[in-house]
Amino acid sequence: MPKVCLGEHSFGANEGTEECIYAEKAFTHPDFNIYTLDNNIMLFKLSRPATLNSYVKTVSLPSLCSVANEDCMQSGWGKASSNGTYYPSNLQCLRQPIVDDAICRNLITTVPEVTENMVCAGSVHGDTSAHKGTEVADAGGPLVCNGELQRVMSLASDCITNRNTALYVRMCRYINWISSVISSN
Repeated sequence: MPKVCLGEHSFGANEGTEECIYAEKAFTHPDFNIYTLDNNIMLFKLSRPATLNSYVKTVSLPSLCSVANEDCMQSGWGKASSNGTYYPSNLQCLRQPIVDDAICRNLITTVPEVTENMVCAGSVHGDTSAHKGTEVADAGGPLVCNGELQRVMSLASDCITNRNTALYVRMCRYINWISSVISSN
């Protein structure tokens, strides 16, 4: 099982804010399709509860689905150069808007179909970010809109026509499944 590190800011440095806990169980969505990436979501049950503090906090699940052009915050340690040679050691953050579903469907090159469980975020024109050509989030990385976890990265920009856009799992579609897994485990 993987080790989950919470409160991490800088890879390669022990800042004393990290809390690393091994996962005890993994729950893959029962309808996950490896070929289409539909339902590309997994939950981990930690072997012990996390200790919440000013470095380790929770983020709310969405109460509503986000909409096109909503301003969100992406974070992670994804590559910070267009040729993929530099990966930052410090956590990176970038504001990204939600992309209209019709535009999103035209940006994807390796997924057979963008389903209602998927959404794109980023700049469709490639000109709204000083980080043009970079990828801030990692696979599984969060996209937070209005203080709610609206998306989890599903497909990195290397597989998308416009490299300033990423494909995410639409979290609002999974609230019942998440609640069911939590209540039964």
